[in-house]
Amino acid sequence: MTEEEILNICRDNIDSEKEIILTPDTEVSVENGFDSLTIMNIIIDVEDICDFELDEYIIRISEAKYIKDMLEIINEAISRNNNDNTDILESIKNDEKEYLYINKVNCEFHSLDEILKQGNIVRTENGGVCLNGISARLFDYFDKVFKKFAIINSAIEERYPVLLSKDTLIKTKYLNNYPGNSMYVEDSNAVLSPSACFHVYERYKDTVFKDNTSLTFLQNVFRNEKDKNNEFGRLRDYHVREIVFVGSEEYVDTSINRMINKTSRFMVELGLKGDIESATDLFITPNMNRYKLIQMHNKAKYELRLEYDNNRDISVASFNRHGKTFSHTFNIGVSGVENVVSGCIGYGIERFVMAFLSQYGCNVENMPKCVRDYIES
Repeated sequence: MTEEEILNICRDNIDSEKEIILTPDTEVSVENGFDSLTIMNIIIDVEDICDFELDEYIIRISEAKYIKDMLEIINEAISRNNNDNTDILESIKNDEKEYLYINKVNCEFHSLDEILKQGNIVRTENGGVCLNGISARLFDYFDKVFKKFAIINSAIEERYPVLLSKDTLIKTKYLNNYPGNSMYVEDSNAVLSPSACFHVYERYKDTVFKDNTSLTFLQNVFRNEKDKNNEFGRLRDYHVREIVFVGSEEYVDTSINRMINKTSRFMVELGLKGDIESATDLFITPNMNRYKLIQMHNKAKYELRLEYDNNRDISVASFNRHGKTFSHTFNIGVSGVENVVSGCIGYGIERFVMAFLSQYGCNVENMPKCVRDYIES
């Protein structure tokens, strides 16, 4: 059976509750129960989200075209490892990281302790930071820059509350995928929002936009990253300048690429040491690492990472292509667009401030002129 024949079977069954099994001797059988394609000990589930288990390789994918990609990767890995499945996962995970932009500059770093001693940033006991003076002005400056990026791209400005309904997190499968990240308020039906873009999908559930649409807003988000909470820039409560795109695949891809280009030019303009690279989400529990394969292979996520010490960096912005994951789950459409997808960009404002100060320090005279002029205005 050829890969094209397999792909056709998957397309025919992608919306049904059937299991498509390709056995080692290439015999194919269809069973009720799941949407999946099995090669040896590797099962591909055709669903919204990816799964990857070490013992039983499971990948859930939202679009049939990914199946062909994954078959090629898996078959190549099987061939490389002489049909030894024990090393297939590690082999696949060695997909090389892609760098879109690298800005190498000479930099004398300032430690977090040094920055804290200046009093412009104060850490709180509950995992946040207070900004005042220079750092507060930097917060406003960076947010205005990123908001301007969005407005130039015809984004509609919005505002959202802090609380998000528990039902929304259930729909996004966030509670399953990030079991330790969520923070509840006393009302068990509400959560502190862990991801800014979720507010858009909740707000526009069952909506059909007249045209391709972009939205922007500044949002409080909350993450509980446990043992990582004390690392540089890891905050439980912080702000994100969010830009969300909903529309055709071409529109979303073009919009995200345009923002990546603007962001890279901004990084160079400020003389910041860092890069924009392909990435995967940080997963708190080891068994959640299974999701990284699809993101890395399909270049679904890129990050702007700025150095804060020699060979140590932190993500200050992410560029994400969601495919149909959220538009399908929340029944969001666009008039005249058959295949509606979404994507988002999030700029972590406090992280940007902290990374900037780690490279320039708190002396305004040492900062780039555009930043200095804003702080002193």
